[in-house]
Amino acid sequence: MDIIYTDFSKAFDKVPHKRLINQIKAHGIEGTVIRWIQNWLDGRRQRTVVNGHMSEWIYVTSSVIQGSVLGPTCFIMYINDLEENVDCSVSKFADDTKMYMDVSTKEGNRVLQRDIDKVVEWADKWQMEFNSEKCAVMHIGSNNRQEMYAMKEVTLKSTNSEKDLGVWIDNTLKPGFIVKKLQLKLTKSSD
Repeated sequence: MDIIYTDFSKAFDKVPHKRLINQIKAHGIEGTVIRWIQNWLDGRRQRTVVNGHMSEWIYVTSSVIQGSVLGPTCFIMYINDLEENVDCSVSKFADDTKMYMDVSTKEGNRVLQRDIDKVVEWADKWQMEFNSEKCAVMHIGSNNRQEMYAMKEVTLKSTNSEKDLGVWIDNTLKPGFIVKKLQLKLTKSSD
């Protein structure tokens, strides 16, 4: 199995409000709830303060608020159709998205690369962007050919371990790795 860990570049900041509302409506949300969400997004302004100097206020036309309850929910609704035309399995939680597939045959590798290309195409269409430098592939299995994958001509780095929703996963899938990682962290923090 190969797992592709993706990373959206400034995920919560890039969601365009008008497109978000259209995606939410496509989920069948209408009436008072959609008006409430529009009011939550509309008329937002921000400015920057550096050393006491303030920029002019500007209206914000994209982003869902990080740290809010509604922000991650809106983000998931926005990217919900990301995997619509792919054959691999996709797992999403807020802005953490993983793609994975059995690659015991060369065909599996080919299909996974094609699916990576499809989600990159989706991201371009919906004004999102993957930070390919932070995306990675984890190869699982002793007979894994460890094929390389690319996003827009950037070869994805290979990784032996990845933090997945707060839990360290390694390519052996053995729980001992997590214990070693915690011991290492505790040793460093007590120094």
